[in-house]
Amino acid sequence: MNAEDQEQIKTAVVNDLKQASEEARREASVAWKRRLTEAVNLESAKQEVITELSEKESGTHRFLKHPVTLLALGFVFTTLLGTIVTSWWKHREWENEQGYLKAQTQCERERLTRSEEIKQKYEVKDEIIKRVAETNTAAEDILLFFEMDHVRQAREQNERTKYWQEATRAWRINEKILRQRLQLRFENRHINELFDQLTKYRGWVGINIDNQQERVSTRVPICREIVNQANACMGHVTVTMMPDVIKLMNQEILQNENDLRDSKCASAGSDQPSNTTRPAGTTSVGDTSPQIASASTGNTSTQPELNACQKLQTIAGICDSDDRKRQKPRSHSRQSRRKNN
Repeated sequence: MNAEDQEQIKTAVVNDLKQASEEARREASVAWKRRLTEAVNLESAKQEVITELSEKESGTHRFLKHPVTLLALGFVFTTLLGTIVTSWWKHREWENEQGYLKAQTQCERERLTRSEEIKQKYEVKDEIIKRVAETNTAAEDILLFFEMDHVRQAREQNERTKYWQEATRAWRINEKILRQRLQLRFENRHINELFDQLTKYRGWVGINIDNQQERVSTRVPICREIVNQANACMGHVTVTMMPDVIKLMNQEILQNENDLRDSKCASAGSDQPSNTTRPAGTTSVGDTSPQIASASTGNTSTQPELNACQKLQTIAGICDSDDRKRQKPRSHSRQSRRKNN
């Protein structure tokens, strides 16, 4: 095959390829045009359907879609929901406020109750100080009466005896009342035990004073040892026992005040001073009466003073025994004189 034939074959092949490529492009173009036409027709059909549906919408639907209607509905729903939320929130705030007021009322009631209890303890303490001082003063007066000469005793016997009897009667009543108030107001049992011991010693002194008054009335010499020991016993009551009683009472009152100040309800009365629970005229915690404070200076021993009250009973028995011994010789001498006669 010569070169000319080869060139012809190449030319024929190139022409066939060109022709085939043009036919493929033509077919592809036709296919794309057909697809575009179908898409356009589909979109047109959709628009026609939408248009038909829009034309068939009811008047109510068109009314609801109107902007003014939507605005009015939004205002109504906003107002209604806002009212509901606001009402719920206010109710919740009211419940919280009522709970707080209830808790504050309960705290205030508890604070006032505990403050009143502390006030009553102050009153009991001051009443004990007052009543013990009164009966001690009466005992001291009658014991001083025994130290007077016969002339003054004869002149003041009725007045001193009346004062002593009135004070003793009042003390017997007051000590029963005070014992009940102590048991009711104070929890420390040692306070009641000390007060019982104090009243017992006071009773011993009273019995011996009555015995000495009888001696004075019958012109029998008084027993100096009893008078001196009664003074010592009253000193023990005044100097040692009363400060111990007051100290224990002050400790309990101070503990109650600290508990009240540290409690959760203490803020209810935080604007008030800490000593507002004390009634007017009472002594504060840590105070002692002037009589007790002056008498206790320089004497802190407990055991010797306790022996003073216990010795009082022993001395009373010794004095009674001495009187009987003195009376026996007198009766014997009288019998001898009768025999001689």
